[in-house]
Parts: sequence; C-alpha cells; structure tokens
Amino acid sequence: MSWALADGLEVRRWEGGAVAYCEPSGDTHRLSPAAAEVVAALAAGGEAGDSVVLHHLARAGLVEAKTPSRVRERAGAIASRWEGDGTGDCVLGTPSSSRPAAEPPQGERDVTFATGPFVVRLHSGIAAVAEAVSLFYADRIVDDRPFADFHIALVRPHGLRRWVRPQVWFDFDGARPFRPLPLDQAPAVLEWGLNWCIAAHAHSWLVLHAAAVARDGRAVLLPGPPGAGKSTLAAALALSGWRLLSDELALLSLDASAVMPLDRPANLKNRSIDVIRGRFAAAVFGPTMADTAKGRVALLKNPAASGPPAAPVAIVVPCFAAGEAAILEPMAKADACLLLGEHSFNYSILGRRGFEAAARLVESCGCWRLTYGDLDRALPLVAGLLSP
Repeated sequence: MSWALADGLEVRRWEGGAVAYCEPSGDTHRLSPAAAEVVAALAAGGEAGDSVVLHHLARAGLVEAKTPSRVRERAGAIASRWEGDGTGDCVLGTPSSSRPAAEPPQGERDVTFATGPFVVRLHSGIAAVAEAVSLFYADRIVDDRPFADFHIALVRPHGLRRWVRPQVWFDFDGARPFRPLPLDQAPAVLEWGLNWCIAAHAHSWLVLHAAAVARDGRAVLLPGPPGAGKSTLAAALALSGWRLLSDELALLSLDASAVMPLDRPANLKNRSIDVIRGRFAAAVFGPTMADTAKGRVALLKNPAASGPPAAPVAIVVPCFAAGEAAILEPMAKADACLLLGEHSFNYSILGRRGFEAAARLVESCGCWRLTYGDLDRALPLVAGLLSP
C-alpha cells in the first residue's frame, strides 16, 4: 500500500508492517519506530494527504515539520543517529515508485515483550541479544500488541567499528542517550537501557532504586546504593521460594499500596555471581560479561512466574560486610523516608505526590537495617519479618 504526497514525497507500506518515506532520488531515511507506527496506522486505515500525515506525526511529537520538505529534513536528522540495517517498523526508505520496490534488509528482527506494566518493542540483529530475550523473556513475548511503551533498538555501527573492537548502540525512539559499549556486553546493555527507559518515563509510579521480593502477596523492599548487597540478597530470596518483583527498580503505586512486578532478570556482579551459582543449583544464568563499567556481570533468570502486585510490609536497608554477623536493627521512620527520597529516580519530578507516596510507604511498613556477612544468617532474618 502506498500513497503520494506533495513535493515528490511518497509513503509506502510493505507487507509485514514496514513503512518507508520515499523520495524521488531513492534516498533511504530512517525514522523512529514510533513515527513508523503512526504512519503504518494511517496507511492501514486508508487515510491520505499531507495534512493528515503531518497532523498525526506532529501531534505525536515526532516531527517539527509543517511542510513535506521539512519532514524530509527531520527524517534525515533522525536517520543520522541510526546505525546498521533493519526491518519492520524501524526501516524507512526505499527506491522511488518508478523503480521496483525494495525488500526490507534481512538479518535483523523485531520482537515485542512485556515486562510488568510495560510493553517493549525491540529491534536488533545481534545474536547475543536474541539469545538473551529467548532466555529471559520467552514466556512474555506479546508480538500481537499493536503499540508499545518503549521502542528500542540495539544495533552495531557501520565501518571499521563493526569489525575492530566492535560496539553496540542503544537507541531509544531514534535517539541515543548513551555512548556505545563493547559488543560482548549487549545483553547487559539491553537491561541497563531498559532501566533508563523506566526510570526516566514511568511517572505513574514512584520509581525507587531498590530490589523488591514478595511472598504470600506481601513485599519487602531492599533499597540502597550499588554494592550494598541488595541484588545478592534478592536473588537468594528469589531462589528460596520468594517472588523477585525487581532487582534494580521498584515501582511503588502513588498510594503506596502496591509494588508492581517487573518480571526481569537480576543483574549480579563480581563475587555475587559465584555466591549465587555455588549455592543454588537451580540458578539459570546468561553468559558472564567481563570488564564492564560494573566489573564482571551476569544476568540471572527470574525463577518466578509473573504474578500480581504485592502489598509492601517491610523496608530493609541491606549492607554487606564480609565476615560480619547478621544483625537486623530497627530504623527510624524519618531516616527511612529520607533514604527513599535519596534513592528514588523521579522523587523530585513527582514533587508532593512523590513525598506523600514515600511517607505513606514508611508509615505502613516496618523499617530495618540489615548488616550481613553471609546468606545463611541473613535469609532467616528477612523471612522472619513476614512471620505472624
């Protein structure tokens, strides 16, 4: 399906959903997946005309253009931020209608999966990324969803960088918020990039830098800075009969009544990988990635099936100290509230609503500090918080 616009601009839709802005010159442009989705919806609905296309793209905040020529300029600007080939909603470009229609480049694929309340549309041709999605999100594939909350792509650069010290770019809706990282870290880049997407955009919840686990519908939040031992503790609990709601980001409803599950792998680092692998035969890991910005990293598959939100009942601030006995001490609620503010990604954005959510959470939960040197002593102390 295709239709012509003014000034030689044509919109073409391939079978399978790929959409292209076509110029008489045959130049190839790339636009964000969200923009392609809007154009695809217009094409499917049979709408035509410059004003219709521009109105919908401008309304979605995807173009700054007022005329077709400005659309092309905007498309070219976005194209310069994309690397590698693509298919599906991520490809925009084909020869003019006077030439045979081009097929989408092969080798790259789109997949849509759910994680908690979000739908993610991922585009990539990197084998390690496909393997990671198959391992960690196989039961959460939802390719029938027409729209997604986050449109992301993991792509390799062109030129020498494709072969010499190869790298991977993380693209979010056609933009690149981070510098490229080594290609062998691509599975971690997917998870770190998703963390950024959620933290920067999920303002219907208070987003805490905390692990969260649950049992019998009750949740324990584990906030703290990197290296505090929260991921290790959360992973051990998840492999001991608890549900892992989140490893890095805890989504708290603004009335503080529920913690949303995110259904994602745990990101373990350095010695934690060996501790969990040695202790739990059922632990399923992806490949270990060395020399990352966080050291040695491995992703642990979430052992629990997806489930409903859980009611928070306890806040435990862990602190790993090798060789120390496990000590669980009460924490002043005022201190807990201040700590949550410091370890929230959108506390200041939410303003009063964020403060009130944190205050409600602290008021309804027991607040504790946990110092531990080994899991044998720490796990029973956390489990005891849910005892009658």
